[in-house]
Amino acid sequence: MPADSEVFDSHLEAWDEYLTTPWARIRYDVVAHVLDETIAGLCPGPLRVLDLGGGDGVDSIRLAAAGHEVTIVDQAPGMLERARANSARRGCTDRVRTIESDILGWRPDRTYDLVLCHFVLPYLDKGEGQRRMWRLLHQAVEPDGAASVTSTNPVSEVLSAVHRDGDAELALRRFDGQAAYAGMFHHEIHSPRREDVEQTAVAAGFEVTRRIGLRVAVDLLPDGPAKHDPGAYPAILRLEFALAEEKPYLDIARAWQLLLHRLPAQTRSG
Repeated sequence: MPADSEVFDSHLEAWDEYLTTPWARIRYDVVAHVLDETIAGLCPGPLRVLDLGGGDGVDSIRLAAAGHEVTIVDQAPGMLERARANSARRGCTDRVRTIESDILGWRPDRTYDLVLCHFVLPYLDKGEGQRRMWRLLHQAVEPDGAASVTSTNPVSEVLSAVHRDGDAELALRRFDGQAAYAGMFHHEIHSPRREDVEQTAVAAGFEVTRRIGLRVAVDLLPDGPAKHDPGAYPAILRLEFALAEEKPYLDIARAWQLLLHRLPAQTRSG
């Protein structure tokens, strides 16, 4: 990944603060629900799960706690230390393996029933970095296995420049392709269009099985007491679930999630 490990490890305090926000809770709760439904449709018994760029393992360690075997690959040692601490707290250290590596330079030593690639694509360059990631995904996912890919949504970045920043000029620049900025990590991100990623996934030997919008509504709520009221959260979450797979709502969400089925080699597109 172009962003080095210090980009992430030097902002752990900001990351901790983010995890307490209602928009972070929505992102993780919706993804967790979708992953649980995906796992229910895969082979019975404990699964082999790979979390690429998984950092502190918030998405995957709960799967280890549920009995699955999890491997987390990330280049940030501070984040991986947190993943190990998280697994110890949940009593599943024997089912969590952490590997410190640039994920694009890493090669899997086995295949996996489920591979997570969550919010990695925006940190890769649009050319060779993206191609290498899709080669890695194809190598890592067991035939008839699944992959979950998430990314920030460039459509939302244009709209948020208007409703959050009140800046029409910024919205126009983003519409024309200007990179957005991950404020928490102080780093540029290049958010790919979901439709483009779907085409790339199909060419790489996957079938798109589900499209999910993440943070459809919560980002549109005024940033006031109601948004942060714990008592309001259940209704916000129900609204997110209601909108997540419905057009046009999923198309304007802050982020998107694709569920992919790894096809046998003979049915690979192209």
